[in-house]
Amino acid sequence: MEFRQGDIEQIPLEDASVDVIISNCVINLTTDKARAFREAFREAFRVLRPGGRLLVSDIVLLKALPEVIRHDLDAYAACVAGALPKGDYLAALRAAGFSAIEGVGETHFDLGEPTAKNVEGAQKITAADLKEAAEAVASVQIQAFKAAPGSVFAG
Repeated sequence: MEFRQGDIEQIPLEDASVDVIISNCVINLTTDKARAFREAFREAFRVLRPGGRLLVSDIVLLKALPEVIRHDLDAYAACVAGALPKGDYLAALRAAGFSAIEGVGETHFDLGEPTAKNVEGAQKITAADLKEAAEAVASVQIQAFKAAPGSVFAG
């Protein structure tokens, strides 16, 4: 095993040189998500050997967030307000060439009750907003493969 540091848009590895990539993504913090996801997944696909596997953990949306939370800076910094819909996330993997894409874990959040401290000086987030957001946000673990020639991986 070897660990290397690099930018996700330009992984410092040769083509088809690794068997597994594990990523705890924070791509949700970028403002140009379509570009970031496209480049990140394309690079991961490039460096994987045929038959190689990508395992990524990230925050996704299962449904739309309440507007007050979508525009909350703390929710954005927590990778919630900027999260992509789960379907868009999976589509980005398919567009990069990955196949046999499947969720291997999903955790939902309890965002708790609003307190004076977490809404102080900010927009008014209500208990109903937090409940709705908790139903919309999930942490997912997704695996995807770079098909080997002649493999039977389905997309």
